[in-house]
Parts: sequence; structure tokens; C-alpha cells
Amino acid sequence: MKKIIITLILNLLIVSPNIASANFKISEIRIVGLENISSKTVLAYIPVKVGQYFDEKRSADIVRKLYATRFFDNVSLEAEGKILIVKVVERYTIDHINVKGNKALTSSKLEELMQDLNLRTGRFYNHATVDKFKQILIEKYQDIGYYSVQIKSTVMQKKHRRIDVAITVNEGRIAKIRKITILGTSRYSAKQIRRQLHLTTPGFLTLLTQNDRYSPDKLDADLEFLKIFYLDNGYANFKVVSKQVSISDDKQDVYITLMLDEGDRFKFSGSQFIGNLLFPESKLKSLVGFKKNDYFSRQAIVAASHAVGEFYGGEGYTFAKINVLPNIDKTEKTVFITYHIEPGSQVYVHKINFSGNNKSADEVLRREMRQMEGAVISTKKIEESKRQLYLQGYFSNVDSNMVAIPGHDNLVDLDFKVKETASGNANFGIGYSDADGFLYNASIDQPNFLGSGKTFGFGFDNSALNQSYWMRYFDPYYTIDGIGRGFNLSYKRSSPNSANLGKYTVNNLSGSVSYSIPLSNDQSFQFGFSVQQSEINLGAAASTQIKDFIAEHGSDYKHLLTTVGWSHNTQDRAIFPRRGLAQGISLVLSAPLESTNQLTYYKVGYAGTYYHPIKAGFVFQSHANLSYGSGYSSMDELPFFQNYFAGGIGSVRGYDSYSLGPKDSNLSALGGNLLLTGSVGIVLPTFISENVRFTLFIDGGNVYNTKANTIASGRFSLDEMRFGAGLGVEWRSPMAPLVFSLAKPLNKKAGDNTQLLSFNIGIPF
Repeated sequence: MKKIIITLILNLLIVSPNIASANFKISEIRIVGLENISSKTVLAYIPVKVGQYFDEKRSADIVRKLYATRFFDNVSLEAEGKILIVKVVERYTIDHINVKGNKALTSSKLEELMQDLNLRTGRFYNHATVDKFKQILIEKYQDIGYYSVQIKSTVMQKKHRRIDVAITVNEGRIAKIRKITILGTSRYSAKQIRRQLHLTTPGFLTLLTQNDRYSPDKLDADLEFLKIFYLDNGYANFKVVSKQVSISDDKQDVYITLMLDEGDRFKFSGSQFIGNLLFPESKLKSLVGFKKNDYFSRQAIVAASHAVGEFYGGEGYTFAKINVLPNIDKTEKTVFITYHIEPGSQVYVHKINFSGNNKSADEVLRREMRQMEGAVISTKKIEESKRQLYLQGYFSNVDSNMVAIPGHDNLVDLDFKVKETASGNANFGIGYSDADGFLYNASIDQPNFLGSGKTFGFGFDNSALNQSYWMRYFDPYYTIDGIGRGFNLSYKRSSPNSANLGKYTVNNLSGSVSYSIPLSNDQSFQFGFSVQQSEINLGAAASTQIKDFIAEHGSDYKHLLTTVGWSHNTQDRAIFPRRGLAQGISLVLSAPLESTNQLTYYKVGYAGTYYHPIKAGFVFQSHANLSYGSGYSSMDELPFFQNYFAGGIGSVRGYDSYSLGPKDSNLSALGGNLLLTGSVGIVLPTFISENVRFTLFIDGGNVYNTKANTIASGRFSLDEMRFGAGLGVEWRSPMAPLVFSLAKPLNKKAGDNTQLLSFNIGIPF
């Protein structure tokens, strides 16, 4: 800009002699010196036309206007008779920009920065713009720890006033934090303080987290975390006195020094509620989680404010304002908290709208609504409605939004936006399971059949262990009250011999009807009936235990299975839950349908899975399974083909599938009538995809034979529990769920079969 102004002044002061005092009627305007810009474009900017008179004042106007276009480095005027000659020198135009040497910052990111500065091909070259780009680039590199970065630019002139711009980046080595010094602390040690910071010195984990790279923004964020830590532990007057950051001469090492002032530790002296409460203060105080003489905690104050807001929201006062007014007594070192309530008016729902449900009918979503149209709005009911949608398993994301209705302060529309998951289609499949070998299947299986919310499917599955043909149907809203009804037909042939189990096969044909009755938002009761025909075929080398059972009870059965169950589910979603408990109790009773070969047994079980978020994306997970079965009437034991098994995915990982527990006379796994398994784990924060979950786990359990006489033959003993630990991976791929497990046995005993890697893969095609 400075160059342009100087040139403009010179052109205004030093004018060609033959035009300095010229005054004539213009017969032609001639443009000289153009290479890339058309004469028509230049003439459009000249403030005089052919036929008009030219004078000294218009000379200055012409030069000023042409410089204002920023098209030219130089403009001068001459006259040849009545011809006005405009001589120009165009600015250089960028023909090509090449940036090389960048690795830490992607080329797309650099392109974005250049676009913001209007530094791109076809634009006029401006040295100041290039310098600005280089400075911004240096700042971006320093933000990610590259303090020794060097950036150079060169320009190569070409024909027709065009140039190429080359920018070379020498990133240098990344600077690492070598030391963090903490000063001014007395209550907590420097080591304890450093644990509250994300920034740290180099270590094994920093290869992934990159928290050993300094940036001002990261340090400021850490200081906020540190302030919150102190405020949550009673230090209401904590402050950071100073922060100093120094970089070594070679710009490879960063040293951080923090001077802190912890201040005194405060306690709560009480709390009160003022304003238009609408509800008894005693009710509001019951929502406050802190009491007098507890140490001051910002988190406790915020939690109480949130709980009170949720309470008012649940009563229809969605826009209630809760203002926190702390009163700090520095002498007594106490803090008294006053909550000022402005409830506003109750809000009603005008309409509930849905979007994103391209496959699912509105009815499928609407029947899961716990918030009704025309009713007082309740944040609790909205959240419960979202949870019910998640539990269907049809939606990977559910958002809700209240939309105010103009002219009505107490009316809103409620919009739900969902993202649907794949809902099953006709498919053929092939896969592999370490337990079942190669898998083949063909099916039509739709949990959300034609978007109706009903489940319909039929097909076959074929593996070394099991062959089955099946058809199923379930309507979760068989009645308007939410009673569900389902039907199942199936034929299954099991060959345990292929999994190194007993030397026999089981052919089973069954038809069933089942019902589900909701008891509340998170509880339901189930019952059903199934008519089955089962046939046992012994192999040539069947074990003594199996032969003895067949000799006493026969090998062909017709029986009625009655099932009863109760389930309780408070989990937040069906796919990859993060909080809540899903548990259930079940009872199966078998009764004979003929006088011979009576199959009389029962099975009862409990299963529960619990999730609880910890912090920073980590989630605690636990699972328990306790099942027991036995015979009754003419049968004093659970039929061997109804035994429970343990080992592998879904049980105790680190051991072969089905391998734990009692063995038969052939030393093959026989299973048992008592199953006891459990697992605890930590779900790791998502860092690859929302569809992938990693879990560190410890499994434990075994199966037992309560009729056995000795521990060696399978009698129950806690000493016989097996444990394994490792890493589990679940991937909800677009094709099929994939499960992997890498586990090591923790207390292997003689005769145990172990397995380091377990996996289950199904790939439709």
C-alpha cells in the first residue's frame, strides 16, 4: 500500500510535459502496456469518455481511479494530438503456488489458510500477503510444538507479468516439555498437582496422547482444570499467581513454571432458597447434596443447581432460572449458598414432530413417547422418550429440540431428529467363529420390518456345531397398551462332537408363542409356551454318562416348555450403552406330552450387565450370570444336552469355548447344571470410531455338577473358579457385528484348554 501511495503521488506531481497544461477534446483513448487485462476493463474504470474535454483535474482523477483498482504497479498519461494515451504496468499475477516440506500440517489445511488470505492462483501477487501467510504458518506450527520451524518463500517471474510462488517449510524437530515446576503449594505436593494437568513430560502414553507438546491454549485449559480441582476441594480463593514458559536455545525443550496461591480451605455454612419457589423449600433442600460443615465444592454447588433445574423442568417449568449467590466469609472461612429461583410459566407441548426416520413410520417413534402432546412439558419425560427410542436398536442417534411458538410464551413444539441404523435386509453370509468353525447363512431378518417396528425373519444358519432353520415374528405393540406377542418356528440339529464335546447329535423341532407385558418404563414381564420334539442320536464312542442317561430316560421326547421371565432395563441405549443396568430373571419348565420318555426338568437363571461412566470417556462395566437347572418328578438331574457350558467369548475368555467344567468318561467337556460367571472391565474412550468399542476386562467363572461326589468330578467349589484378563474389541461394522478378544488365563490348571485369541466374524454378501 505504501508503494502504491508513493507511486501515485509521483505520477500526480511529475506529469508528461506534453500533457501538463493540456486542455483538449478527447478523440480517442489508447491503453498501452496491457498483457492480461482487457482494454474494455480498463476503460470502464477511466472517469472520462471520448468526446469529453481533458484537463489537469481529470488527469489526477484518471491516475487515482486506476491505482484504486489495484491492477497496476505504475500508471502514466501522455497526449498525442487529441489522443489520450494511458500507459500502465500490470501487477504480477500468481500463476502457481507450491508449498513443500509440510508434514505435521496437511496440505488441505494450508490450502484453507491461503484461501482465507485470498492467496491463490489467478490473484495478484502481494508480498505483504505472502509474509502474513508465513507468519500465520509459523504460529500454527508453534501451536503443535514446532518452535524451530523455518519458512522461506521465493518468486520466479514468467512471461506476461506472471509469477510462480514457492514456499518451503523446514519443520525441524518437535519441542517437548522437559520439566513442569510447581511452586507455592502446601496442601498438595507438586507430584499431585502435575497429575491434574494434561500437559506432561515425555513418556510411553505421550506417543499416543501427544500431551508432551506445549501450546498456550493447552496450558490455559490445564490451569482451568487445576482451578476446578482446587474449587472442588474447598479452596474457594485459589489462584494462579504466574505462569512462565521458557524454550531452550535450540528450541527443542520447553520448561514450564507455575506459581500457585492455594489460599485457605473453606467449608459450607449452609444453603437457602429464595424467590418464587412454588414448592416447599424442604423439597428443594432435599436435592442439595452438601450440608453444613462439608468442605466447599464447586462441583457440589453445580450438581445441586442442576438437580433443582431438572426438578422444575420435570414439573413443566422448562425455562426456570436458578441463580447461585455465594456469600464468602473470609474470617470464618465459610461459604453460604443462596439459590434464587425464577420459575417462569409452565410450558405445554403443542406438537411433536419427527425427522430423519426415512424407514421407520412416525407411529413407531410416537408410541415410544413418554411426553404427550397437549401436556405440561417435562424434561424427565423427554429424556425418557429419547431413551426408549435408543432401546429399540433402530437409531444410532436421537436429538430433541424445543421450538418456541411466536405469540405464545407457554407453548412449544417438540422436534425429535433421529439417525437410523441399518435395519436388516435379505442377505447371504459367510463367516468364521473360533467356537463354531465356518458359518453359512441365508436369511431375511428385519427387526424393523418395513419401518413398522415389528420383527420378521426367516432363514437358515449352518456351522460345524449347529444347523438351524427358523422363522420368527414379533409385534411389540400387539395391543395399544404395549403388550407384545411373538411366534417362532425352528428346526435345529446340534453336533457337539464337532466342538470336542459329547459324541452325540440332537435334532429339535419346536413352535412357540410368547408375550411381553410392560410393567413400567424399565420393567416388563414375559411368558410363553413352546411345543418341542427332541431326538438324541448317540455316536459310536459316546461317553458312559450319556449312555446311562439314554438307557434310563430314552432318546425321543415330546414336551411342553413353559417360560416365565422378568426384565429390568435402565440402560441409556441398546447399542454400546454407557450407563444403566439391564438385568433379568428367567424360569423354564419342561413337562412331558406323552407317557413314555418323560422329559421333566427346570432351569432358572439371572443375568445382569451394568455400565457407569467414570471420567474422561472411560466407562466401568460389569456382568454377572448365575444359572441353575435340575430334574423333577421322574428325572433327578438336568438332561446332559441341556447342560450349561463355560469358556470363550460371552463367558470366561482366555479358555477354549465350552471347555471348562466337568468332563465325561472320554475327557470331553460335559457341562454342568450350575453356571456361575462374571466380568468387570473398563471401556476405553472412543478414539477410532463411534462404531468401535475397546474394553479391558477380567472374567471369572466356571460350570459345576451339583450332583457330583467330588471336586474332580465337577462338584461346586470357589477354588475351581477360572479367571482370564485381556482386551476385547467390538465393531458394529456396516456388514455385521464383529467381536474379538485377546485374553490370557490367570490361573490355568492341569487339563485346561486355553486360547489367546477369540473372535466371531460374520460377513453378509
